[in-house]
Amino acid sequence: MPPLPKIYSTIPNTPVTATIEDEDGYYAGCPPYYTDAEEMEKRINEYFDLCDEGQQITRWNPKKKEAETLIRQVPYTVPGICNYLGFDHRNALRDYGMKPAFSSTIARARQRIEQQRVELALLGEHDARFSMFDLTNNFGYKAEQDIIVTPIQRRTYTAIEEQALRAQAIADAKAELEKQQQIEHITDIAPND
Repeated sequence: MPPLPKIYSTIPNTPVTATIEDEDGYYAGCPPYYTDAEEMEKRINEYFDLCDEGQQITRWNPKKKEAETLIRQVPYTVPGICNYLGFDHRNALRDYGMKPAFSSTIARARQRIEQQRVELALLGEHDARFSMFDLTNNFGYKAEQDIIVTPIQRRTYTAIEEQALRAQAIADAKAELEKQQQIEHITDIAPND
């Protein structure tokens, strides 16, 4: 088997100089970015701190006719954490969350994102439709309704009662038909203007 090329991690100052081989000596992928949950938690907390510090932006104020510089808070996001951790895809965070050593670290990070989403939604800083979509699809929230179904009670009729009900239904239908015929007859007689 030819030697495998060196692979470098996307995490700054963390070169990966070897690849993982399975028991048969075949290439099985890159080694994991993180082998220690504390190291990952430190990086996640760095990401949250950077978001809390905010981002300095400059924009034009047409009323004052000058540029303004302000600090804008950066919302926490799963793709943001993934980019900061050096992952290629957001599913990598989910995959790490399935590992017992990392599950609580990932769960706390996701809970912190969820907390910020809920707080911003309650303060009205996020569009309500986006908040509803985000919390439903990414954090398992549900809009539930209780529907109470009351069964219909059936009544059995005697033969005499059933015959009376049929006679009444026939009489009602005849009366309705006569009413319709009278309306049609009146419109036929009316003079044309």
